[in-house]
Order: sequence, then C-alpha cells, then structure tokens
Amino acid sequence: MSIIDKIEAVVLVRPEAYDPENMSSAKGYFEAKNGCLATLKKKMLDPGTEQLKAQAPEPLEKSPSETEVTLDGIDFTLKTVARRNNPEYQKAFDRTLGFLEVLADDWEQGIRRDNIRTYNTRSDTGRTRSAPFVEWHYLMGRVLSHISEVTEVGKKTEISVSGTGELDQRNLDCLVLPVEALQGFDITREGSAELWHLGRRFYEEVMADTVKPYKEEMEARADQDETGMYWKQLEKEVFLAKSISSPRREPGKTMQLMYKIPVKARAKDSRGFPVVPGPKNYMEVLDSYEDSLARSLKTWKKLEGNIGEMIIFYYGMQDHERVRKEMPAVKGYGLIRDSDRMFVSLEAVEQRMRSLEKDYVANRKLHVHSIVPVL
Repeated sequence: MSIIDKIEAVVLVRPEAYDPENMSSAKGYFEAKNGCLATLKKKMLDPGTEQLKAQAPEPLEKSPSETEVTLDGIDFTLKTVARRNNPEYQKAFDRTLGFLEVLADDWEQGIRRDNIRTYNTRSDTGRTRSAPFVEWHYLMGRVLSHISEVTEVGKKTEISVSGTGELDQRNLDCLVLPVEALQGFDITREGSAELWHLGRRFYEEVMADTVKPYKEEMEARADQDETGMYWKQLEKEVFLAKSISSPRREPGKTMQLMYKIPVKARAKDSRGFPVVPGPKNYMEVLDSYEDSLARSLKTWKKLEGNIGEMIIFYYGMQDHERVRKEMPAVKGYGLIRDSDRMFVSLEAVEQRMRSLEKDYVANRKLHVHSIVPVL
C-alpha cells in the first residue's frame, strides 16, 4: 500500500487482506495503522462524525427521539439518548479517602465535631477502647459530593445512513481524497458527505480484512506463550507481537461496592437525563426506590454492583439473609443508632476502602506490534 501525495489529491491504496498462510500480507497491518487509516480518521472521519452529531437535538423530554439530515442525497438518521458518562472515580476515591484521613487526624488531636462521635468498641479478644464514629448522612453527603463533581451527564448520538446503494457498490481498491476537502473538512460542503461515507466504508473494510485478523492472531499467540512474545519471520523481517502485563487499579468498583445507590430504571422511551445521586437529592432517590427494593432483591443476581454496603443501613437490611451472606463486611462497620441518627466506625470505613483498593486491580494486558529487521 502507498500514500501518494499530489497537489490536487491524496490517493489511498487498499492494502492486501491478511492471510496467515501468506506473511507478506502482514505488512498491510502496519501500513494501514500507521498510514492510510490514521490519516483518514484524523483528517476526515472524526471531524465529519462530530459535525453530524452537533446537528442532533439535545436529549430533553420533549425533544424528538431522532432527527434526519440529508447531505449529498444521503439520509443521515441521528438517534440521541441522554446518558451518564463514567465518572473519574480515582479522583472521587482519593478525595473521599483524604476526607476520612482528616476526620481521623482531627479526632486524634481532640478536635471535636458534631458529626463525629466517640463510642466504646469491643475487639474480638474482648478488649474495649474508644474509637471515632462518623454520622452516616455526613459521610454519604461528602462521598456523593465527590462522585457528582466528577460525573458528567451528556448525550450519545448514533448515526445510521440510507440512500447509499450506488456508493455501497462502488469499488474501493483505492480512495481518492481531494486535498482541499481534507483541509478543514466540512461535511456540509457539497460532495463531502459522499466522500465521508466512502471513507468510512474504506476504513471499516480495511479494519475487518487487514488489521483485526492480524492483530487478533498475533495477540492470541503472544498471550499463550510463556514469554509473552510471538513472532513470524518473512525473509529479512520479523513480525513481532509482545504481551505486556499492565495492572490497573479500579477505584470505581470500590466506590460502587460501598456507596452505590440504586436508581429506578428509566422507561425505554424516556429521553430525559438520567438521575445522578448527589448531596442534594440522594435522600429523595433513596426514598423513591424503597418500594422497588423487595422486588430487586429477588431479581438481582448479586448485591455487589446494585446496592452499596453503606446503603444497606438506610434500608435497615443489615440482618437480611442475603446481606449476611454476600456482604459480611457490613457487620464490621459497627453501626450505632443514636436517637434518629446513624453512626459507623470511621476506622472501618477507611480500612475498607484501602483494602478494596488493593483487591480491585485489573490484570489487563497491553500488546505491542512491531517489525524487526534481521541483520
């Protein structure tokens, strides 16, 4: 494959489909990833996609579920739904842990707060000592504040096309891209939408025929080898795949396990923004879910991921059979009810977060592909 720069146009030549019996086809992977596909995606596909999405309506209750845009005779259907993006849980985790550390330090120094109480606790050996306990509402309000600060609510737009019959039949052994079109790509400009569709076809077909087959075969073989490496030689070149272990902390799982508030599912045809529990509305969310809790306990395959250990106390479920079996740590928080207030062990909460931080580590693998010349 080659990329030929001309004054008027850039010509992308389609690489050979990957064939495990013909290693010369492996070159197509590197030529595609580092050449034509990178150029195509950066200069045309990504800008065009964002320009189309910008024409979709905001996902409010009274907005239409979809809208259509016609460019160059192509009908683009833009379906938009509101969604909550994955929060930056690491920030929320770190801020929460820092908050707990400050409370513990203040208690040690004799600084008293109304939301921190001192109670006597008894260890497994029968020893009694004084320890700090944090009020449940105070804790939840601060935790949810940290989570909501890093949670974004936005929209997701799916793009589908129709009226492209002739374009879908067109041969794409090579794709000609006018330089003028690539300089500040504008999908609304005449001819650009047709070019964008052909470019997306070219990209998807090269990915399916050349990039993905090579990548999947080499990575699977590297993962199976004890050295974490696999290679094939073609004449004076070695095609190498290296598997690298890259453990990653998963603070989101800790925050979910401890503080997850169940929220009623939205109706399938609802286009309103999803509810994000925060310090100002979490009580309302908890109360609105109470009627659904009994049914959920029958349908949830497991409690983890559906309701947090701290939320168990609000619903008075700490002695429930499933809770005792699936969430034994709940007992360790040492819940104390003082009049109409609830307090949990500050030390237990902090230690639980630190323990889960060590337990929740994803053992992911990164893969590096390269060509090594044989000297």
